[in-house]
Amino acid sequence: MELDPAALIERLAELDRVLDNQSTAARQYVSQRNRAAGDAVRAEKDMRRRRDVARSGVRPADAAEMAELSAILRDAHRATSPPWESPSWFKLFRRVDVNGSGLISFDEFAKMVRSLLKLPTSLLSESRLEALWLALDADGSGLISSGEFGKLMRIGAPTPDSASASRHFVYGRNRAAGDAVRAEKDMRRRRDVARSGVRPADAAEMAELSAILRDAHRATSPPWESPSWFKLFRRVDVNGSGLISFDEFAKMVRSLLKLPTSLLSESRLEALWLALDADGSGLISSGEFGAFFKLSLLESRSERASIARLLRSRHCGGVVV
Repeated sequence: MELDPAALIERLAELDRVLDNQSTAARQYVSQRNRAAGDAVRAEKDMRRRRDVARSGVRPADAAEMAELSAILRDAHRATSPPWESPSWFKLFRRVDVNGSGLISFDEFAKMVRSLLKLPTSLLSESRLEALWLALDADGSGLISSGEFGKLMRIGAPTPDSASASRHFVYGRNRAAGDAVRAEKDMRRRRDVARSGVRPADAAEMAELSAILRDAHRATSPPWESPSWFKLFRRVDVNGSGLISFDEFAKMVRSLLKLPTSLLSESRLEALWLALDADGSGLISSGEFGAFFKLSLLESRSERASIARLLRSRHCGGVVV
């Protein structure tokens, strides 16, 4: 009896799915077992540490001390946050909440203060750190929640007032002046690239360059964060306009993605830019950058080619030319 090839292929695919499910279930079981064992060891360690802090004779911080310590932690958080990112106490908390429980121990809190916020004992002594912990861990459980930590970080946080309104006015005026200078510089730079004789990258080159940039983005992203092309774009979009110039794009490639000319030559970079900046405006949008960045994720070559052509196309009266 001859087997139907289509039925045989379907049966093999079904067996592959069964094996994959079994393998996934086994990995999940081992992971959960190891995590439970680790949590038990951690809980015992946290309890011993809490007893040690309680026996040290340190009194819990009072309201005035907590307000002062909150300001110290907030200042350190601003100082250690990347310039392209608004400080987020919740992200800070998650970086030390290793098991994702929404709770952290004293050791994790101390790691946050010393390693992430980089506060030495000369600025925040061990006894003051313990006093703050005892005030936060009011029930003596040896753990504090993300909500309790967030409440601490918001103590004494500045609120909008007339002074901030004045600062916003000055900032807006300076930003407008800076944008005008930047626009003129971008226009000169665009003319230089156009005169260099480099031809815009074609569909195949754009797909290849998309893969190179994505690989570099993965390699340079922090291990605790999923790579995000939009965050990458925002890091060089200094005025928040949703548009970047060639110089900003080059800064992204050379400084943030750390791609040297040996891996991506200046002429290839310019060819890519000319393909992205199809209208010759000297700027590309976040949408254009995102479509390019996702180009190499498409499995179909025809899909890659059509999207690349769309990015490179020049529109005149609604007709692609």
